Amino acid sequence: MTIRITLLGDVGVERDGSRAPLPTSGKATALLVWLALNPGEHARARVAPILWPDVLDESARGSLRTAVWALRNTLGPEALVTTRAMLGLAPGVSVDVLELRRLVESGRTEEAGELAHAELAPGIEEEWLDEAREAHRVMLDELYERVAVESEAAGDRERAVVWARRRVWLDPVSEEAQQALLRRLAAVGDRAGALHSFSRFRTRLRSDLALAPSPETVALVQTIRSADTRSAELPARLAAAAGEAMVGRESELERLAARFRQAGAERLPAVVAISADSGVGKTRLIAELAKRVQAAGHRAVYGAAGPDALVPYQPFVEALSEGAGLSVDDVVPSAAEDPTGPRRYRFFEQVARLVGDLRPPAPALVALDDLHWADVSTMQLIRHLARSHHVGGVLLVLSYRAGDVSAPLADLLMDLNRELPLERIVLGGLTEQDVASLLREWGSDAPTHEAQALHDRTDGNPFFIRELVRDRAEGRDPRQSVPQTVRDVVALRLARIEPAVRELLAAGAVAGPAFDPTDANAVLDEPHTATELVSLVDMLVGSGLVDDSERGAVLRFEHSLMRDAVYGELGAARRAALHRALADRLIRRHGSAEGPHLAEIAYHLRAGGSARAADWTISAADYAFAAVAFDQAARLYGLAIAALPPGDDRRLRLVNRRAMASQLLFHAAFDAR
Repeated sequence: MTIRITLLGDVGVERDGSRAPLPTSGKATALLVWLALNPGEHARARVAPILWPDVLDESARGSLRTAVWALRNTLGPEALVTTRAMLGLAPGVSVDVLELRRLVESGRTEEAGELAHAELAPGIEEEWLDEAREAHRVMLDELYERVAVESEAAGDRERAVVWARRRVWLDPVSEEAQQALLRRLAAVGDRAGALHSFSRFRTRLRSDLALAPSPETVALVQTIRSADTRSAELPARLAAAAGEAMVGRESELERLAARFRQAGAERLPAVVAISADSGVGKTRLIAELAKRVQAAGHRAVYGAAGPDALVPYQPFVEALSEGAGLSVDDVVPSAAEDPTGPRRYRFFEQVARLVGDLRPPAPALVALDDLHWADVSTMQLIRHLARSHHVGGVLLVLSYRAGDVSAPLADLLMDLNRELPLERIVLGGLTEQDVASLLREWGSDAPTHEAQALHDRTDGNPFFIRELVRDRAEGRDPRQSVPQTVRDVVALRLARIEPAVRELLAAGAVAGPAFDPTDANAVLDEPHTATELVSLVDMLVGSGLVDDSERGAVLRFEHSLMRDAVYGELGAARRAALHRALADRLIRRHGSAEGPHLAEIAYHLRAGGSARAADWTISAADYAFAAVAFDQAARLYGLAIAALPPGDDRRLRLVNRRAMASQLLFHAAFDAR
């Protein structure tokens, strides 16, 4: 039997190519990692105090024996060499980290780079791992630079950029890595990408270390900024968006390009509306379209509304101030004086002519972003342009945030759909395959299970994926952390809904990623009537934070990150009280009857700090054991043991039951082969 241990990107064990379950004990898994990183046989007296540094030697050796027993069940007896005094992995066991080191030492850098991942043994929190992780990071940094240099020597500058990005993702505040990336981006002509990368680096350096970039880095950026370029530059915000990787939007991009060509061929105005949740990538899609438009020799302008509009018609002022010479003074007088009279019409016609002048060589692109924030006057001007003969051959791209559609915007879209062929593009989250591609673009060789985990947590939202990857680079577990930027997005959405709706949502977050609004309402301090609840659910669905695919029977958070952020905003005492109230409601509904609900009740009681948690967890574990769910049973028995006081007579029985569940799980997995 061949045994392979993986530590890069995830801790895992494969037996003859099939993934084996890890030990239920965290210390046994930590022992697996230590042995994998330290090949050969080691004295038990040396290993025990490393893994259990804060206990007496005798206790440490006893704990080591227990961990070895659990590890033997995972690896099989032939993979673990044990004597009374010595311990180690058998010589035939392969470890991906050691394979990586051998490739690097033998000069096979390209193969090593493809095998490498930036994170070593994620989720294992042991002090002795810090030194190993730092050594691994240094090795990867040197490896990525070597592969980038070799790619340049072979004439593949684009490949060199990919490896330079991997260095930056490995250490986001490294001046050396950032400078190498900037030089390579400039070498392939991606000046906008270089400037955007520097902007992100400067922000990260200031926020994380309270430092400014070095004079050398600033001088390099000035050189890149002043370099001559023969291609038209994108507007600043689009240039920043274009610096981000884009995957999985080929069909939407082709639809936009086809409408652009059609507008030019028919000499008629064309309108496309793009809706997406925050962070899904509507601005990135527009930036890619604008790049193609400009590369073909046509004009592309861009403007966006904001939550605090400083001038009337803000998207148009921003879009046309450079492209057509429109100034704020051209707009403000007409907005302040006689808003419905002929002066307003003359101003609209003036803007229509300015937009029409963008066409040579026809066609042209006018992109207006974030229209969920736009004022009524902006909507009226868009409606006028869509009807005007002056803008024939112009593609108007209107984008807005799904779930934040104001009444004026809804009226505009309805009118445009009625009066002309309005094409609508709804951007959803990325697929698992697209997430994997995105991670590779960012410099991470992500295995499928990593992409799947990120997809499940974010529903494929690129912005949230990026923030979780950043958290991982800073040592936080992306399966558990909630980035501050995500919390800020959720806080902004919560601020726009009524307090009663927020309270219902908070109770739902305690219930889980999917919840029955009736249950959430029942555990509030002052439950609402059935009629009031229907209204609250409608407002909650309208906020875009939850999905109502089951028509109010069950509400699901947009993705688990949203739920975790809402849950995290609750105070500890309030969370515990809601957990206990939900447990009591489930107990009243089901009583003590056996069933899968036992695990849910036990979870809420544990989270609520209830003294009843141990009893219900034991019942849930016994039910799982009887239902042949040995993995769940072993986990629940472990939780029950942790919940019992030290002198409780039931501890021995539970320890034995957990051992039986672990053994049966091993045999079940082995027999299934």
